[in-house]
Amino acid sequence: MDEAFTVFGFVSLSLSPRSSSFRPVRHTAAIVALNIGSSLAEISSELQQDLNVTNRQLATSQKQKAVQSKIKQLEKKVKENRTRKTFISKWSEDIFNR
Repeated sequence: MDEAFTVFGFVSLSLSPRSSSFRPVRHTAAIVALNIGSSLAEISSELQQDLNVTNRQLATSQKQKAVQSKIKQLEKKVKENRTRKTFISKWSEDIFNR
């Protein structure tokens, strides 16, 4: 969770100069915000693709009555990816709703 607070703090600090009266500072803050937003969108897309693949693997394993350890491992991976996706979504909302 420390990483979440660190990223949140970084995003907050990098977006705070957007209201500056000095134009170059506002421009730099906008560029930083766009880069962060783009990176979060890419990460979110990759997580969604991984989540889709894992869900398909889990469904196939459940249909084939695979070994329970494999099913539990896939369920754990799905849960972790959903948690990561939730964090990324919150960070993205924070950037775009400021």
